[in-house]
Amino acid sequence: MTPSSATTLRPAVADGSDQALTAVSPGNGENLTEVPSEVALTFAGDVPQGGVRIEIAPPGEAPVVAEATVDGPVVTAPVPANGPGSYTVDYEVGELVGETGFTVLEPGQVVPVEAGTTGGALVSIALAAALAAVVVLTVRRWMASR
Repeated sequence: MTPSSATTLRPAVADGSDQALTAVSPGNGENLTEVPSEVALTFAGDVPQGGVRIEIAPPGEAPVVAEATVDGPVVTAPVPANGPGSYTVDYEVGELVGETGFTVLEPGQVVPVEAGTTGGALVSIALAAALAAVVVLTVRRWMASR
């Protein structure tokens, strides 16, 4: 595995569909306020014992091979706490190879919201409220005319 500071989730593809990665915790690209105690990778089917390798690169340090634990479709590994920064997790499960990552924020650090992400939600709520008002008024008029 090659260390990387990227926090992109590389697609995990193998010959068997039972090896497909279905979930990761912490989520890929997630911003956290503290270092998690472990990472968890969940696959579509049970993971065979052995043949599992997890490397975690704490911020500013070389990747560390983590002591992975397999429980059915879930592989967990402890996270070496190295404070705030970007953590990269490389994994090999059988023929399946991938990468994910997360960031631990500095105390008091606020993650900027991308432009348009909350505005779109507010517009959707306003449109839904306007549509509901039109329906209520239409029903009232219809009931009054009867």
